[in-house]
Amino acid sequence: MPVLKRYSHIVPLAWLILAAAGSTTQAQLPDMQLMANHMAEVISASREPSVVVIDFYGPGEHFTKLGAALAQSFDNDLKGTSIQAAVQKREPMRDWLQDRLLPSNAFKSIDMALWVAGQLKITAVLGGNVLVRENELTVEVNLYDVADRKWLKGFEITSQISPEATDLVASSTVDFHYKFDPQIALAGQNGYTVPKCVSCTEEAPYTEEALKHRTQGSVVVMAVIGTDGSVQKLTVREALPDGLTD
Repeated sequence: MPVLKRYSHIVPLAWLILAAAGSTTQAQLPDMQLMANHMAEVISASREPSVVVIDFYGPGEHFTKLGAALAQSFDNDLKGTSIQAAVQKREPMRDWLQDRLLPSNAFKSIDMALWVAGQLKITAVLGGNVLVRENELTVEVNLYDVADRKWLKGFEITSQISPEATDLVASSTVDFHYKFDPQIALAGQNGYTVPKCVSCTEEAPYTEEALKHRTQGSVVVMAVIGTDGSVQKLTVREALPDGLTD
């Protein structure tokens, strides 16, 4: 399953020093206006009608509050440029997942983010990766076309990381998938066996979109199985785009 870090050539911009002035967390984030200006020129040149900024991925293999804060900051900077495309609100992308009880980390797959953007009639997606090396913070922002699911351009900046940003690194964003009752027994633990499939489909049916984009991977679900063998609760832990999760 491809993740957000899917690109070929990133254009590095200036090495930035964080300003010490100001007491808010926003003031302690790197200045990404230069990167937003360059990205706005690329988006306008590509004639994308609309674009949305999704939460940046990382540091590490998960979404963090730092990545969310950086994405929101970049979104604000982008709206302050002369971009010709309509910068869409970020909330509907998250709401789309939540309404379908899909995990909030589903957008670690850029294909999933592009598919959801397509459902919302958005033509381009800006995703990012956050990396921390010792006292340096690197932010990569990448532009993807929704229709072709193609990477278009990427920029990155590196700066010193502030104590406030370091605190956000350790905080993962809250997942909103269904939480099971802790009293429910877990299969394979405390003497409980793993349920066996009685009637199983060998191959999942493919949608036209999945065939078009050659989507493949696994959908991971958690379920509560009743004593009669029926599925009583079901929650998706890993999703696929193009209707394959359904």
